[in-house]
Amino acid sequence: MFEEVALEDRLGGDRRVAVKFGAPWCSMCGHLEREVLATAEGRAIFDGLETVGADFDAAPALARRFAILDLPTVVVLAPDGAEVGRVVGYEAPRAWIAAARAAVASDDPIPGLRAAAASGAPRAMRALGEALLSRAPDEGVAWLERASWGPDDDDASIEALWVLGRYYHRVRGEPAIARFVWQALEARAPGAGHEALFWYAKAQAELGRPEVGSRAFEVAAARAARPAPVLADWARFAGRNGYEPARAVIRAACEAALPSARGADRDQIEELIMNLGRPL
Repeated sequence: MFEEVALEDRLGGDRRVAVKFGAPWCSMCGHLEREVLATAEGRAIFDGLETVGADFDAAPALARRFAILDLPTVVVLAPDGAEVGRVVGYEAPRAWIAAARAAVASDDPIPGLRAAAASGAPRAMRALGEALLSRAPDEGVAWLERASWGPDDDDASIEALWVLGRYYHRVRGEPAIARFVWQALEARAPGAGHEALFWYAKAQAELGRPEVGSRAFEVAAARAARPAPVLADWARFAGRNGYEPARAVIRAACEAALPSARGADRDQIEELIMNLGRPL
């Protein structure tokens, strides 16, 4: 149903266009395809629309044009190409079907989002900023930055930083900017800090400085109440980037953490020590 054809070939008629972004490595994209889009109910959602499929990796210009931050994403366009709705992610069939039907039938959400953002609420500002990334990126970034200055215990402020980090790193391909967003997120969101730390280190590696990313893991592991997850991410980072000098440092950190580790954490650290005896 979602064929990989040129988007411009589908625009300009009298029907809306649905563009589905996915990738072979995206597990949730496969679940969406099998559990929804391969069914009669799923196909019926897009009856009367033109449809286009886009590979996130093979069509980077299109992914950037629509500011695709997560996969799978379906963007619904008016016949003139203006976005009127989108569905981001996939967890369960019923919820996705409801969201897709709403996106297909929706009008331009920006006016309503602007009215809500005028209240100054971080969640409303975050929603407007994210929606504007595909239309007016500079304005969208400005709204997201405003939302991110909310209190640390406001989920919307933390979500705004996640959006900014993914936008600069994945959409715009600017790790030099994204690293500062990831660093701020790691400091402000302890619950999700190790994931932000991984993205920070990834950005440093992409800038040709894997040693900076490795050092960040070293500091985080020394501070962590449960270092096992940080050590595992550190080893994964070093392996993916072929950063050989990290091997001895990670092993030493694992050996220092092992005596106080218990249960699954201890098993994980012992496995790391064993694997670190092999080439990265």
